[in-house]
Amino acid sequence: MNNDNFSTETNVAPKVAGRFWILVALGSLLILTLAGFWYYESNMTLFSTMYKNAFEIHKSGDYTASIEAFKQTMDETTDKGEQARAQEMIAFDMFLRNEGDDRIQAIRMYKDIINDKTYPASVRALMLADLALLMSDQGNDFAKQHFSAEPFDYYVESSKNSRYSVYTTAIEMLKASDSIYENSLAEYAVAYNYAVLILNDALGTSTPEATAKLMQDYIKKGDSNIDDMHYQPSNVARQYYYRALATSVSGKRLNNISLADRESAFKLVLSKTGAAENTDKQVKTVLMQARLNYAIFLMRNDFGLDRSSDIRAVLQAFAPSTGGDKDLLVPTRASLMALGDAPDSSFMKANVIKLSAISPDLKLFLNSLGWKL
Repeated sequence: MNNDNFSTETNVAPKVAGRFWILVALGSLLILTLAGFWYYESNMTLFSTMYKNAFEIHKSGDYTASIEAFKQTMDETTDKGEQARAQEMIAFDMFLRNEGDDRIQAIRMYKDIINDKTYPASVRALMLADLALLMSDQGNDFAKQHFSAEPFDYYVESSKNSRYSVYTTAIEMLKASDSIYENSLAEYAVAYNYAVLILNDALGTSTPEATAKLMQDYIKKGDSNIDDMHYQPSNVARQYYYRALATSVSGKRLNNISLADRESAFKLVLSKTGAAENTDKQVKTVLMQARLNYAIFLMRNDFGLDRSSDIRAVLQAFAPSTGGDKDLLVPTRASLMALGDAPDSSFMKANVIKLSAISPDLKLFLNSLGWKL
């Protein structure tokens, strides 16, 4: 999800003329202008306050209440960008609530705004990127159903296995997002999805080397467009996580990024967004994914010394005593339960099993989900 900030500056400095009537007229104009400025700023403040309050409700997981709060927030502004921000959160929370036809309505709301050029390009681009990320978690049937028809015909069937079609489809959606308005979230996410395809030998006709070079081009674009201010915390976390994994995979394939720099990219994810994980379920989910992939990176590369203790430290977040609020781990638990049903050939599943032999905390966590380790 994205958060666009808006500001305005009004400078009213009328020149004092010699004639009294000019002075009075300009004084009246000054009063009217300042009144309009005050009204606009007070509305901006009211919208920002209401949006922030609605977002706090969203973080609590009470999506029915947050949807109503964002609807009220949307009614307090005539600015198209602000309206889109509120509408996106309504759609996002409907998608998460998933009652009745919530998801059908949510996707329709996303598509309507993305396709409406009266909204700012930056907002439309980020909404398309967000929609791609939502789609990535739903599977091939969902991607094919909702993204096969114009003007949202992004679906691309994977040549290896249909379960990888969500990644090939996401890449097309994210590239389209970047073409509407360049944004680091889409650019890093393109590189990330290519990384997943490389790791699972699911590139199709492209070579890993050519793909790795393309990934690094997108990482460079992301670095030049990096944005922490206009994204909600979970998307800040996501973009740094996507950057870290893509940097690691492409750097290893091309042998042009040192182990130290690749590890620094993973550390950056935790240092940039770690503070929010104790209150934001979405941030927590991203950082738990990042920790797993950071640990895999430590396990699979030759540092010239045993990194087992570092792996255990990274994965300590899976220990019951350090997990914090159990509700924050609900999406992580669901994700790892689904991974348990994946084929043994899955890159992630195979390496998580190996990690569980190093980290007692991870092993205990997985066994609580029904894994037999």
